[in-house]
Amino acid sequence: MIPLEQGPLADRLASALRADETRMRHLEICRAVLGADAWIGAGFLRNLIWDRDFGDGGVVPVQDDIDVLYFDPTDLSQDSETAFENRLIAAEPGTLWQVRNQARMHLKHGDRPYRDIRDAMSFWLETATAIAVRLHKVNAVQDRIEIISAYGLQDLFAGFLRPTAPDRVDRFLQRVQQKHWQGRWPGIRVLAEEPHE
Repeated sequence: MIPLEQGPLADRLASALRADETRMRHLEICRAVLGADAWIGAGFLRNLIWDRDFGDGGVVPVQDDIDVLYFDPTDLSQDSETAFENRLIAAEPGTLWQVRNQARMHLKHGDRPYRDIRDAMSFWLETATAIAVRLHKVNAVQDRIEIISAYGLQDLFAGFLRPTAPDRVDRFLQRVQQKHWQGRWPGIRVLAEEPHE
């Protein structure tokens, strides 16, 4: 079982999500359509915190694609991902869902096979993005937000853009430039010389 993030930062992220009706609806839809093993990660979370803390002070509605993650080594077909995307679009038209089976993504990137979703996220380019959440049903009336992360939540809340490994710095810098993140979030810091160890 993947260890869950706990502590004050996890509580802050969960509170920020609960205060965002749109993101909570997306989490509910994701669970209803794909089941308990589906997670939402990347910009869904980063943008929530950075729009609020490092942008102009307001939270921008979800506009980018929503990255849905699952892990199924028994079915590496892209057709399955597309079928899930179509089901999510039917449930929430007008939302750009992007579903990826992390069990097959190592083939695209030339990495060793990933063990689980958390391991797959450890190969992403930025530490602050390698985070995912899901809505877990505790009982008939109670839900709990569960959080997993490859590198912790510190860089997300500190506003640090840091590469996940020294051999990814060039791709990381290219991505930072292409995305224009410092224009959107002037308060963040790029720490390309300090990759995660």
